[in-house]
Amino acid sequence: MYLIIIPILLIDALASNSEFILKYRVEVGAPINILDALLGLGLLVSVLPLPKNRMRTERIHPLMLKTIIVFAFATIAGSLGTVLNNETDNYYYITTLRNFLAVPMAAWIGYGLIHQPKQVRRYCFWYTVAGIGSALAILLFFKDKGEEVTKHDFNVDRLRSMEYGPAIAGIAACFLIYQWISDRRMWPLAVTILLAGLAYVGQCATLSRSDWVAITTCCASIYWLIPKERRLSKAVKLVMAAPVLAIFLIAGVFAASHVTKTDFTKRMADRLETLMPGERETSKTVKAWDTRLASQIRELELWTQRPFFGQGFGMKTLKDDSGQDLGALGHNTWTFSIFQAGPLGLLAQALVAGGCWIVGRRMIRDAIGGGDLNWLLMGGLGALSGMFFIFHGLTTASFDTPRPAIFYGLTFGVLMRARAMQLELMRQQHELEAYYQQYGYTEDGLLAAEPQLAHADEPVFGNWYQPN
Repeated sequence: MYLIIIPILLIDALASNSEFILKYRVEVGAPINILDALLGLGLLVSVLPLPKNRMRTERIHPLMLKTIIVFAFATIAGSLGTVLNNETDNYYYITTLRNFLAVPMAAWIGYGLIHQPKQVRRYCFWYTVAGIGSALAILLFFKDKGEEVTKHDFNVDRLRSMEYGPAIAGIAACFLIYQWISDRRMWPLAVTILLAGLAYVGQCATLSRSDWVAITTCCASIYWLIPKERRLSKAVKLVMAAPVLAIFLIAGVFAASHVTKTDFTKRMADRLETLMPGERETSKTVKAWDTRLASQIRELELWTQRPFFGQGFGMKTLKDDSGQDLGALGHNTWTFSIFQAGPLGLLAQALVAGGCWIVGRRMIRDAIGGGDLNWLLMGGLGALSGMFFIFHGLTTASFDTPRPAIFYGLTFGVLMRARAMQLELMRQQHELEAYYQQYGYTEDGLLAAEPQLAHADEPVFGNWYQPN
């Protein structure tokens, strides 16, 4: 069962959008591609009778259950908004609804198909492999596209309109840096640094400013994943990682300049400048937010017209009061979520992103004996995934599109399952320690009686966040 997750990850990260995903699909009211089929298969398998070797935790993690329930009510709210909205398109309704449900479906698969703690580490391994593969695919794609670009006709959109899943490369890069800084690695140090640099360059090569913002904040957040007593020494390593990544980036920029026959450094600097606040040099100077801010404001204005349900799924265009098309619909996933499904839509996505960060940190803090690699790795991957998508969603169409939504939801589901297993092991350990203190051991070293173990519990609302 667990093996179904691997092809979902690899195909989501590596399959070409035009040559595979969009080419091999069927139309049944909406386009159904290979990823949709794999999600359907994963859902089917996840509801089958549980295997005997599955570690029992007696109940689903409460945050996972509440998230699924909120998504269900958000879907109802968004669908009611669609009924009330005369501007929706049936084809787009099915497509956008599918995109919205990709996160909870993937989360359910991730939760249902992880049975043992050792599979948590395997998920981290295959996630990293998918991220590295995506980075390589992007760089090879970049090399092929470079032949279409000349010094006098440089269309950045042609280079950064990616066929693959670049966001997973950025998260994999941050995850590898976390392993490097925390000294909890899956590979030797030199290999970890090399793979981190490769994934980092692959993420940055798209010239996507949204990716740059997300990966920068994600890397910076590693500081808060280190236990308090070790932060000072690890902060030095984190600062030292910056020049190492810069070396990889400089090499990547040099290679890109050679491939595209242009001054790629200038292209990169120009796009970086558009992210900087301050006065515009001329009236023609463009900032990164110019093409999106008006659309985000308009989405919020339209949401206020139906504050409980939103405008529903299926909106094809976004227009101002004069009827002019604003473009950039859905280019802030957070405003788009509340625009489509009202407060419940926003809450559902916030539970996933916030839950990844908070539960991931708690997994690291509570790692059994301070060194259980399963929990240290999964806690880091979950927290970094949440932080990445918080900022990625603020700046572009992120997890409201199917490919990022799938590995975002998968990680959330695996994280919740891993946390449930970790809590169960912690509870058993505490129960046994209490039993030993009360009854001691028999002469043969065995327990005098088998203690009755109850399921682990963790508060979700109320006193949920407990810092290190």
